Amino acid sequence: MSISLAAISAVLLLSLATPFIYFGWASRKAKIDLQKTISKLASEYGLTINEKEQWRQKLIALDAKNRKLLFLENTAKPLHEVIDLKRLSNINVEVAERTLQSGQTVLDSVALSFHFEKGAAQTHTKVVFYDFETEFNLEDDLTRVKIWKSRIAKACNIQENLKAIA
Repeated sequence: MSISLAAISAVLLLSLATPFIYFGWASRKAKIDLQKTISKLASEYGLTINEKEQWRQKLIALDAKNRKLLFLENTAKPLHEVIDLKRLSNINVEVAERTLQSGQTVLDSVALSFHFEKGAAQTHTKVVFYDFETEFNLEDDLTRVKIWKSRIAKACNIQENLKAIA
């Protein structure tokens, strides 16, 4: 009787643990895949990554020497963007809020907004760190966006306008 009880307990334990093991493995595999993709893109664009950070399904990497920023978002259709920072004139943190019908104010998005000099190939672009529609928790995105603003400003010798973000 104790053998059958042990076998039933083992099967029950295994059935309860399987989803946790699977999702942990899938999450780890997604992170490794994102790292491989960023390495491939860095090589493709001739970038030497000095700093990088990965969160959720996003990765941001900076090549300070060549003044280029690589942003990768691993969605159903992965997208990446290489931003040439050589003619960057200003960088801002954009925090968009919205008021719900209940009267509660929520963050809609958090992004870095890049503004370039006149005559540059790009005039304006932004990198979204958090989007209310697609992400369920804010994590440390407000802190993360401030840190990356500072890193990029330093790499591009841009005087930072340190306004507090509410």
